[in-house]
Amino acid sequence: MAIAIAVGGLSGGLSSAIAGGKFSAGFRQGLITSGLNHVAHATYKGIHENKLRNQLDKYSHLDIMLGDEWGRERAFQILVDKVPILRKEYLKSIQMGGKISIDMKGGLEGSIRAITNGDPEHAKITFYDLSFKDIYTFGETIHHELVHVYHHVSGIYQGWINKAGGEPRGILYAKFMSEHYAYAESYKVTGNLIWKFESENNLIDANNECKVWCK
Repeated sequence: MAIAIAVGGLSGGLSSAIAGGKFSAGFRQGLITSGLNHVAHATYKGIHENKLRNQLDKYSHLDIMLGDEWGRERAFQILVDKVPILRKEYLKSIQMGGKISIDMKGGLEGSIRAITNGDPEHAKITFYDLSFKDIYTFGETIHHELVHVYHHVSGIYQGWINKAGGEPRGILYAKFMSEHYAYAESYKVTGNLIWKFESENNLIDANNECKVWCK
């Protein structure tokens, strides 16, 4: 990586000098371009080579089940029973006595794939049309939302609310914190840098809320 980026900087500097510009400016721009190209390549590679995708490969034939509510419910149950990463996340909440319900009617909710709401006894995941694109998108969405489920049934979510002064003002802090951890877990199992950035952004938002409201 370092060699590739350095060569990119040298190439940019030489090109700039030949064109009558400053070598240093061209060198700097070459480094930036090479660096961005490397990140883009790493992101692409992370999206297509990840642990969760590898485990979902054998279930790609379930795409056909995502066209209606019954099929989606059946596919959900198969995936949380058979896919190790999803089963582990699912059992974390079940073993604590938490109840999970799902709504697979679909519909559109902007750019949102799914929403999870709940309390220490029960959590409900509502899935929207964007999560039913294919079994990989569906599996990734399930994993992300199951992290939120655990936050609710374990009492962690309520703890965040209490830390920021209780309802209603503490809810936003809790949402940011839950998204921070959910995206962090998504990054761990997919390697997708987009989820890493989302995790960091939500932590920044949570910290800003905490500066105002946290006890």
